[in-house]
Amino acid sequence: MLGENLRVLLPYNERIYKVQGTKIKPGIKVKEREYLFKGFQQKFTYFTLLPECKKLAINNENELFPLIAPKGLETITLEIWSEKISMEVEQALCESGIVLAQIGESSYVLNADSPVLLKIVRCNIEKVLQNPYKMQYCQKYKANLVEDVMKAVYATAGKRNDATLALIAMENCDGREKIDPKQIVREGFARTNRISAFINLFIGQSVSRKTIINCILSLLEQKGFLKRSWNKINLPCTFVNLSIERISKFDFLPIFSQIKGKEISYKLYGNTDWQTIDRLLLHVNKHNTFLPQPSKRNDMGIQFKQFVSETLSGILQPAKEKNEQVYFIIDANLRKHWIKELQNKKVDIDRFPDIVPDMLKVPNLNIIRINTSYDVPKYGAVESDDILDGTSLYVDQNGMYYSIGEYSLNGSETLQRYILEILPLGVKAVERNSIAKMIHYMCCNTSMLLEKDVHMPYSKHMAKVIKGYMTDIDAREFKEFDDELDVDIIKIEKKDSIILL
Repeated sequence: MLGENLRVLLPYNERIYKVQGTKIKPGIKVKEREYLFKGFQQKFTYFTLLPECKKLAINNENELFPLIAPKGLETITLEIWSEKISMEVEQALCESGIVLAQIGESSYVLNADSPVLLKIVRCNIEKVLQNPYKMQYCQKYKANLVEDVMKAVYATAGKRNDATLALIAMENCDGREKIDPKQIVREGFARTNRISAFINLFIGQSVSRKTIINCILSLLEQKGFLKRSWNKINLPCTFVNLSIERISKFDFLPIFSQIKGKEISYKLYGNTDWQTIDRLLLHVNKHNTFLPQPSKRNDMGIQFKQFVSETLSGILQPAKEKNEQVYFIIDANLRKHWIKELQNKKVDIDRFPDIVPDMLKVPNLNIIRINTSYDVPKYGAVESDDILDGTSLYVDQNGMYYSIGEYSLNGSETLQRYILEILPLGVKAVERNSIAKMIHYMCCNTSMLLEKDVHMPYSKHMAKVIKGYMTDIDAREFKEFDDELDVDIIKIEKKDSIILL
């Protein structure tokens, strides 16, 4: 490059530069991106913008309370593993509306559609933290460390027969540990029948009320509670989701989920039974059946397709007898190695993909490919009057749908917007809009969390939660980073339209 006063913008990608404990903040601002894009347009004039997308009317009703409680649940225990925040937790419960009234010293009535008593128990975390911070992490020591956590929990709080909620406050992991101690603590707590959520403690900083509320809602979600918005999803149909999570360097776990009304269950590869989320989380650490990535050197692709075929058949037949539709949502990340029929060059919006044998003969099955990969644009923007709504749904001329959600970036005034591409396959044109609206609603209004850094359907979100309960010492090397520099630009031309680049 020739010239003076040149400014070079060097992208930093953590997928390439894996430096222990190194984190690089976003270094290019929105205004600078605009200048960069305009310069690109001037230099490469033969590149043209895609046609504008049409904005669709959507249902944005988003109600949290009263929560929808799991059937038959009457009492639940919340353990607070920290002396520093116990008072703040109980105060947040009352002020947020999570509880309706206090009964006795440490019992509350949950704000739910059926009476549920929430009992608070305060626990000293000192014994739990004695061993997880020892710098000896490797697979050899993992079993011993988990066992130490279990012994400490039993010694401090005793055994629990029913699934218990545990809110744990720990010092934030600074990245120097080979594995975040929270992973060891979580598995130890799960083996003592405790579902966990963590609050990071930073030296000299207090814990915000919003953080506490978010953790409590996360615990309730993991127990099987749903927000009131689920009452809007009352169609006589079944939603089926398939995700594959990378558990270790060579191990992958296919996860099926099915939603029938307000009943949600999950099935892991290697299991025959469907389980509720709380039961699955407490026992998933014992799961040891995984798949390596399919290749020409193995027949894992055949085994995977057989698992998909058998699972779908068990869902489709009862639905067919009741004349109900089944909506099969598949992550586009599966297209490279697992389901090549979903690749861009092979999909046809008007044709049903031939994923498993005889699938074309099932009239009540609908397939929807969702995509958040590199080929779907996403961007950061500063809030202003001319920016898109918080959640929006668009469709382009080819029948591709884009579900958009905006979330605060690290609690700042900068808004990060995420785009989920929705592609109904082999579906009648008159039905595509309604299907896309259903998927969009499940992205925006079904999770109980106040702060979200992702934009995905509920089942895919819960698949990530399931993965979080499976500890692998080497997993840190394969963490899926959100590369904050690797984003595309969306130029807003009109209030009710977007242009994707």
